[in-house]
Amino acid sequence: MTRLYRLLRPQRAADVNPQLHESTTLWYRDLMRLRSALMNRRLLVVMLHGFAAGIPFTLLTDVLQSWLTVEKVSIATIGLFAYVQTPYAWKFVWAPLLDRYRLPILGRRRGWIFLFQLLLLASIGVMGLSNPASSLKLTAATALLVAFFSASHDIVVDAYRADVLLHDERGPGSSYYVIFYRLAAFFAGGIALILADYLSWRFVYALMSVTMLVGVLATLIAPEPPMETRPPTSLWQASWLPFREFFKRPAAIQVLVFVLIYKIDANMAQALMSTFFLQTGFTLTEVGAIRKTASIVGSLAGTAVGGVVMVKLGMRRSLWVFGLLQGIVGICFVAMTYLGRNQTMLAVTVFSEFFFSGMGTAAYAAFFLAICDRRYSATQYALLTSLMAQSRILVSGGMGYLQEAVGWRTYFIISILAMIPGLLLLTRYDRWRIDQVGLSPQSDSQKSPTVRSSA
Repeated sequence: MTRLYRLLRPQRAADVNPQLHESTTLWYRDLMRLRSALMNRRLLVVMLHGFAAGIPFTLLTDVLQSWLTVEKVSIATIGLFAYVQTPYAWKFVWAPLLDRYRLPILGRRRGWIFLFQLLLLASIGVMGLSNPASSLKLTAATALLVAFFSASHDIVVDAYRADVLLHDERGPGSSYYVIFYRLAAFFAGGIALILADYLSWRFVYALMSVTMLVGVLATLIAPEPPMETRPPTSLWQASWLPFREFFKRPAAIQVLVFVLIYKIDANMAQALMSTFFLQTGFTLTEVGAIRKTASIVGSLAGTAVGGVVMVKLGMRRSLWVFGLLQGIVGICFVAMTYLGRNQTMLAVTVFSEFFFSGMGTAAYAAFFLAICDRRYSATQYALLTSLMAQSRILVSGGMGYLQEAVGWRTYFIISILAMIPGLLLLTRYDRWRIDQVGLSPQSDSQKSPTVRSSA
């Protein structure tokens, strides 16, 4: 009877496949793990830190450039104001200090984050009290102070993110940080410019300074890393060893030159973008609404698409393809010099510029990770991002004089041609042996991984 019952009863899926129940359980566990990796307090803090980091940088670039343009400051002087961003290019100099020492409150990372967020809140408000028309030097000095606090804030926020995120959370955490950084750029750039059409710049900067409270709140609720790493035992160790390893590589100079010039075309195109649009006849509201919306959508979409395409193309081909696209897109700016004030062309130009630049940034960032020795990745990454900022600042600083000498149309043609040096240097990519760098940590007694350059 028992055999007859087993033959006649309806069969269950688990009877047909005994492993199904186990597979379903594993699938559910994976789903719960994915949910935990996408939604938790650590990631919420990362999002809010990203927003807080994006506010001051935008106020020092697009918003400040628009403010100076409205106050009738010369284009050459506006170009020179790019040098207030110098702290971003040199933050690796004092990064070891923040890694070596800690404040007596809120732990090794959060104490520094909290301090710099309060300093940013105060300095941004003070910057708004200046008047570029009558006290240009005061505006420059306060902007430089904001840049220093902002660069220092970036150092410790990046370090905290590396310490607190679990392995499964690093991918989503990086994406969330970039997204909220861009949203802050949209808010500080787009909304600020729209408000500036109706309200004083002093009020606009005061409002932007208050938004830093978002970051302060995030820092206060932020969890401590589960296993806080032991800081370097001496400032010498924190400062010297990362640089010694990098510059012992035979091809180190080639790599650094490539880092400096790969995005020089995009940096040129974007250096005087707001001034170009305003002089073309667009209002602050149009620039704030159309430019900011198109730039944030284009940048986020380009970065996402670039990351997906890189899986298929690989790093080398991605650097080639994205490098070509981010240079050629400058044709849109040349077209605008013929078309004049055209809102549709404004949206197309800005979206295309930031979309293809975002693709280039995706490959650029992956390249940075690939050339960092894992033993010293934090400091070496700071060095590389500082060089990236140095390239942007050096290019932007002299572009006002170049534009005044050649005019807008020739200026953007030159920006397109500027992609050539980086692509030429990329022909030596195979000789850099990127795959030999940082594959696994080694003891001090072992030979450090190198980037070889053969004749």
